[in-house]
Amino acid sequence: MGELRCDNTMHGVIHDGVLEVKCRNPRCGVKPGVVVIHQFDIATEMLINTERYRDPVVRKEVNKGAADSHSSSIRAS
Repeated sequence: MGELRCDNTMHGVIHDGVLEVKCRNPRCGVKPGVVVIHQFDIATEMLINTERYRDPVVRKEVNKGAADSHSSSIRAS
């Protein structure tokens, strides 16, 4: 198995004559929380398969207003 990289960025993986690349195009189904991987046959250059996966790195935003507020208010006398 080989990896196609520049610096710290992986562009694709080659194994058993198949190139796998991560797509960035929303037309292929990429959206927040979804990763799309295309598989290409290296010999024929044809698209073999497209898989969609949940992105495990998606971070949820925290509603700071609700968590940080208190029911009592401080009033100046």
